[in-house]
Amino acid sequence: MTQTKSTDFEKNWNNYWSGRGGQKSGSALVGIEKHPEIAGYWAEIFSNLPKSTNILDLACGAGSVLKVAYNSGFRQVSGLDISESAIELLANTFPEVKGYVGSVTDTPFAEGTFDIIASQFGFEYAGSQTERIKAAQEISRILKNRGRAVLMCHVDGGAIMQGCKLSLEQIKGLLDSNFFLHAKKTFSAAHLAAKTNKPSDGKKAQKSLSDLGYAAEPILDHLRGAPDRKNDFTRFLFYLLEATHK
Repeated sequence: MTQTKSTDFEKNWNNYWSGRGGQKSGSALVGIEKHPEIAGYWAEIFSNLPKSTNILDLACGAGSVLKVAYNSGFRQVSGLDISESAIELLANTFPEVKGYVGSVTDTPFAEGTFDIIASQFGFEYAGSQTERIKAAQEISRILKNRGRAVLMCHVDGGAIMQGCKLSLEQIKGLLDSNFFLHAKKTFSAAHLAAKTNKPSDGKKAQKSLSDLGYAAEPILDHLRGAPDRKNDFTRFLFYLLEATHK
């Protein structure tokens, strides 16, 4: 693993990929980026290329695109990502692949290095429009003459956008319930009542507990109507109520 200059995005993306790597599946290659139709698209892109093709995946994450390339018989494959955690996951999954930590706007590669540069849901995260232009210029610099760049980006109204919109609505509903605020008040009141053993503090703790019960009602309503109990948000709500109760 080679580390180069990073940007302010590094901490956030490290947090993201640390979370993805910690999922029960034991793999960060989950969700929409592993969709069979997307994998099939990349397989088609690579299908007519000689096995000596030098491939780079920009903003590679844990290696969804690189997995397709490697399983198709390519061995000159490299990935670059701003997140050290992502490259560590890549190294654990595909130790044969060269992983680099760095920004897509300032790569460590020489001019004209790669035959093909791929990026799946990554190019648009280079930052501002100015940064994206820099990323495009960097892609042009490190591509060989007649090299090819294939960039898969989000689309307005696409599956990822719809998923994010739903997640935002769910998070907003949870925050609007004030469950966290009431839980904090309940814990504090219960701690004080146990410490002082005063009847007045005990009554305050009971009142806080009752308020917490009311705040939990919207969460319980969601769980009662949840068609998919294995949904990430639903599983989180079950955990939230169970952990708070304990």
